[in-house]
Amino acid sequence: MRGPIRSDLLFACPHTNRLIETGLDTDAKSLGKMWQEKLALSCPHCGMTHNLVIREAFLEHVLRSGVGHELSSATVRADGKMQN
Repeated sequence: MRGPIRSDLLFACPHTNRLIETGLDTDAKSLGKMWQEKLALSCPHCGMTHNLVIREAFLEHVLRSGVGHELSSATVRADGKMQN
């Protein structure tokens, strides 16, 4: 029996709209449990520290596969930027 699909937790930089890789491996169930938690990330794109809420995160496998397309009009471009 296979377990839940695990994937890297990603955020979009609020200034550049490029994806920030957190290095945190999680699954949808765990993500739901952390929904209200906050995370401070040093952004490699703009150099600032972003204080983000977990509910603003994306699971990499969902973005890369297009599975969540119905839930959001945002897509990931090849350069890692989000576009609507």
